[in-house]
Amino acid sequence: GRKCAILEAHYVAGGCAQGFRRKGYYFDAGAHLIGSSNQNSVLSRLLKSLDIEYKFVDVFPMDRIHFPDRTINIPQGWSTYRDQLCFNYPNDIKAIGDLFDQIEYIAKYAAKKQIAQKYADITFQEMLNKHLENIELKRVLGSQWGFLGEPPQKVSALAMSIMLISYIRDGARYPKGGAQRFCNVLANKFRSLGGKIFLSTPVIAVDVQNSKIVSLRAPNHRVFSADYFISTINPEYLCDLLNKDVQNEINQVWHRTILGTQKSISLYAIYLGLNLAPNKLFGLNGWHYPDWNIEHREAWTYVFSPTLYDESLAPIGKSTLEAA
Repeated sequence: GRKCAILEAHYVAGGCAQGFRRKGYYFDAGAHLIGSSNQNSVLSRLLKSLDIEYKFVDVFPMDRIHFPDRTINIPQGWSTYRDQLCFNYPNDIKAIGDLFDQIEYIAKYAAKKQIAQKYADITFQEMLNKHLENIELKRVLGSQWGFLGEPPQKVSALAMSIMLISYIRDGARYPKGGAQRFCNVLANKFRSLGGKIFLSTPVIAVDVQNSKIVSLRAPNHRVFSADYFISTINPEYLCDLLNKDVQNEINQVWHRTILGTQKSISLYAIYLGLNLAPNKLFGLNGWHYPDWNIEHREAWTYVFSPTLYDESLAPIGKSTLEAA
């Protein structure tokens, strides 16, 4: 019932899920798999409520962890993954079950303030240590930390639990046509419902009156006023957009929290268009570790080939490979 607008700094919609094309090859710039996309999951229910039908491609296995002496396939399905771990680590069956129950509990009640606060202040490594003694098993369970940008001893139990549930239990699938196409479908639906999207429109200043944001300023003297604002940018950057007087008025605890945060790792991404048939890259997807030490921040290389799931993203008989 409200008039809505999106201000997007880039010239295409999508944020971290944007994609691009070069000489007939399509590449995902950020997001690859879309979590919670199984039937009856959060995203599927949302798309249904918006009357959007979108084709997602099943990804089996959901992920791979490549260590020097073996490759571990992470399946789709929470109980399937638990049973696989119980089979591979029979001495830890009860501990695995208790840990999986706790992860599911955290994800289920994450919206409750007391749950969110409790498990945001506990690292995933601390939670693993509470349940498990097997070092190898703990490293397997923490090996997908790159999706969140910090290793298990840094990332919160809350964030890791939600990610694992979203990807493994509720399904991580590849959007047919690439992530940018999925973003475009959402953007077009937003427009069809009366919303406006202003592309190539970065916010350069935020105007505040009586402790309330009243307008945003963009280049070329454009000003956008509204009753409510939702920010998806880095909170520290948002603070920088406020004038100094307003910054001093911000709740000191909140301001201190923002300034006290540590940035997660940066990625160097490589995008390759290859003169190889897509099936030649089968088995390469996933996290590649040079050893079993997963804890340091430069521990892995992540590899993904979208053409394994949608051959139309490259010229006939060719493929794409993305590595970070």
